[in-house]
Amino acid sequence: MPDKRNNGIKSGYASVNGLDMYYEICGAGRPLVLLHGSLTTIETSFGKFIPFFAKTRQVIAIEQQGHGHTADVDRPLTYEQMAEDTIELLRQLRIEKADFFGYSMGAAIALQIAIQHPYLMRKLAVIAPAYSNDGLYPEVLEGEEKLKPEDLNGTEWQKAYARIAPNPEHWPVLIAKEQQLTRDFKGWTADEVQAIKAPTDHNRGFRYCSSGACS
Repeated sequence: MPDKRNNGIKSGYASVNGLDMYYEICGAGRPLVLLHGSLTTIETSFGKFIPFFAKTRQVIAIEQQGHGHTADVDRPLTYEQMAEDTIELLRQLRIEKADFFGYSMGAAIALQIAIQHPYLMRKLAVIAPAYSNDGLYPEVLEGEEKLKPEDLNGTEWQKAYARIAPNPEHWPVLIAKEQQLTRDFKGWTADEVQAIKAPTDHNRGFRYCSSGACS
């Protein structure tokens, strides 16, 4: 059973496709699933928003493979696999249908779920999604490719990872996997995106690099 914390958040781990996948639940109402950006955690992506959402919603926040409290495993990061991990976690939590809010990498995971598993999605909100690498400025891709672990020393992302990751020394491995995720990303066709049936709120931002961090 999840641990109960004084702030009303229930936290726990679920055995999901070879992962011990970390999640947090708080509030009551229609389920809202939060999917964080790359190199971030629940707290660094959504910490300031969760108390507001939890006033009227059951908030389910997830940390993906190699992020936050969820330890990495010996497999690459792919949007397809992270979407399947998310779906399996929700199945174990007995969530049959939910609204999804994804930021950057989390937006891509949410899009994958909307396209491949539309039965699970009631509404979709995505911030800074990337439908394919063709939609990114070349400078963004170049900046991510050249990113080194030491470039992020002292950032909120690096400090959060060092504080809560099961294996903090794997920070360079996570960055390398994120870089490979971008290299391998094929994206979706316009027809696939336009076929999404869930009502969708789309912030037309783009993936960006800030202080050397791509999210």
